[in-house]
Amino acid sequence: MFTRHCGAMGYPQAQQGRHHFDEGTRTRMATGSDKQAAGQQEQAQDRSALREIVQTLLTAVIIFVLIRAVVLTYRVEGTSMVPALQPGQLLLVGRHAYLHIDVNGILDALPFVERDGERMVYPFGKPSRGDIVILDAHDASGKPYVKRVVGLPGDRVSIHDGALYVNGERLDEPYINGMATTRPGRFLRAGNEQVIPEGYVFVMGDNRSNSRDSRDFGPVPISAIKGQVWLSLWPPGTL
Repeated sequence: MFTRHCGAMGYPQAQQGRHHFDEGTRTRMATGSDKQAAGQQEQAQDRSALREIVQTLLTAVIIFVLIRAVVLTYRVEGTSMVPALQPGQLLLVGRHAYLHIDVNGILDALPFVERDGERMVYPFGKPSRGDIVILDAHDASGKPYVKRVVGLPGDRVSIHDGALYVNGERLDEPYINGMATTRPGRFLRAGNEQVIPEGYVFVMGDNRSNSRDSRDFGPVPISAIKGQVWLSLWPPGTL
């Protein structure tokens, strides 16, 4: 009777213990699932953040490459362009300001089409008198030059009494600010007149007494122009 009574009394207790065990197991399983879900969510957030960083870096690289393909910077050295440009001044330069296309090169590929002289197309415009440009080096230093365009293709340039003449008329040059007179050079001697060939420009430094330019090495091909100076980055301002 005692054994049977204990068994009868113990059955509900065992069932109650199993119930507590099941509840504890479910609680631990739920806690484990929550931790796993939280871990997965954290990993997803980390991957998303990493993806955003990579996308930002790639975008920055692409923008940088595109900008470098369009513009470049140039730091002024020397005094050949004083007073317009000062030594150490940082300039923003448009790379393809004078981009030109040889139409004849395209016509050569077309049958039954004949050439008709030189045909150069300038999508963004031709050089203009007064433009400040960056040129390929014309000395052993290998450093680019910064000069001003004063003569265009077909122009007749000469120097008389310390002044520059273009097509028989004295050129108005407010940018030289009354500085020293224009000296002649090895190419352009005093009193001589030179005609600028097609596809070339005549360049000079504003500081006429201290500039090596077209007076010495002659007209430069437009293809040798690395870019047009747009503005001054430092000190900031326009030209």
